[in-house]
Amino acid sequence: MTAGASTVAAAAKKTDKLTALACQKAAPREKPYKLSDGKGLYLEVLPSGVKSWRWKYRIGPKEKRLVFGTFPDVKLSEARELREDAARQLRQGIDPSVHKVQRAAEHVARAGSTFETVAPEPDDPFVCKPRYSAFDHTPLELLLREREVRRLVLAGTATEMCVAQTAIDGRELGFQITVLPDACAAVDAENAEVALRYLEHVVGARVEPGVEARRT
Repeated sequence: MTAGASTVAAAAKKTDKLTALACQKAAPREKPYKLSDGKGLYLEVLPSGVKSWRWKYRIGPKEKRLVFGTFPDVKLSEARELREDAARQLRQGIDPSVHKVQRAAEHVARAGSTFETVAPEPDDPFVCKPRYSAFDHTPLELLLREREVRRLVLAGTATEMCVAQTAIDGRELGFQITVLPDACAAVDAENAEVALRYLEHVVGARVEPGVEARRT
């Protein structure tokens, strides 16, 4: 091997530090911690056990972070591809975070029919909730039992607050829960991502992005 080839191999080795096995075995600790893969990409492990891919980059004088998704939903190889895609955008003068928000806004606009489908009809019962959960200090449970409702389809704002707490309480009361992320809004996108993963894998809710709602 030539000296030049050796240097390139060493640089590649420094960049791709993580392995799929290391990501899988990363256990939660009392505080969040990071596993670096290089070129700004790292896996953040939260005390809850959620593992989130993040990319640290600079645009001008400002340091920013971009979330690629959670492991193992997003594999190590996929996270590296997303890093390279974002780096290409950056070289073209495009802020990857702004680009992601713009794409999300376009997606919400296309999902407008979902909002229309789950919107209340004029003769539907209307319950005002004073707290995060729609079940907290409201007659919602009695209303649903009276109508023999078994599954709730949740949409609204905010994903990581009202929607999540309503889903948790609904499951504890024995209801089946479906959450439509495309018909929800979030205050904090990263917290919303963690909340949706928790609802799906711990609470037992059905999270269905990109699924068209149907009124029954």
